[in-house]
Amino acid sequence: MDTYTVEEYPGIRFYHSVDEHPVPAGFSRHCHTHYEVIYVVRGAGNYVVEGEKYDLRPATLMFFRPGEFHYVDVRRDEPYERYVFHFTGEGLPEAAEALALLADKPLGEDNFYAIGDMPMSAPPIFDRFERLSTLPRPEGERLSRLLLSELLVLLSLASPAAHSKKKEEPLGARVIRYVNAHIAETLSLDAIAGEFYVSKYYLCRAFKRHNGISILGYINGKRVMMARQMIESGEVAADVAERVGFSDYSTFYRAYRKAYGQSPTEARRTPADKGGRA
Repeated sequence: MDTYTVEEYPGIRFYHSVDEHPVPAGFSRHCHTHYEVIYVVRGAGNYVVEGEKYDLRPATLMFFRPGEFHYVDVRRDEPYERYVFHFTGEGLPEAAEALALLADKPLGEDNFYAIGDMPMSAPPIFDRFERLSTLPRPEGERLSRLLLSELLVLLSLASPAAHSKKKEEPLGARVIRYVNAHIAETLSLDAIAGEFYVSKYYLCRAFKRHNGISILGYINGKRVMMARQMIESGEVAADVAERVGFSDYSTFYRAYRKAYGQSPTEARRTPADKGGRA
């Protein structure tokens, strides 16, 4: 992968990347505590967001909210070029209303936008962002917030692009919605399998096939992400484990350290937390 531009300011991280020969296994399945916008310049394959599949194609934008499980299933035979914003949403007063409109949607819905459907052209915003490094740091930071605010306002005015859905919804899609609705409750494989009248074996295979991750991996990933948000907002680590659905603190501790490479008590607000590759 060639990374041509990386710009970082408080609460905002931007990069422009090109994979001339993308390797699908190099793109992890993940969710994170920040927002993410991806503008695709070149590429082919699919984005999968909370079990919903969207075409990866040029001149499209993907918008991810905090907590949305997603990954890219990129084709090897075409270069994958994209611009990416990671941001917390703080310090963007001009875009507060627009961001609220974008964020106030169920997980896995309204993630996909076509550039041609936007009221004004978005690509110049990314081109200008690449030039911020030529400015003094204070001016670059202020302009980065204005450019990101402009992009969010344009997104809030656009209609999400249509994507095809199967007439009969797969079991994996139904289960992921059920899990999200009950994520902080006790969720055993036996209970979930009973809810859908299937065996545990069939449940696990159907979920992994549709969502690209094991059901327990998905549940733990979502729970530690929720816990991280609470800890970053000032709550005590020992108090959040049960609230996000873990049966005991030691299980929570191991899952948290596996996900973030640090203990829950070491958590800090890290806007540039990269999650997985986009």
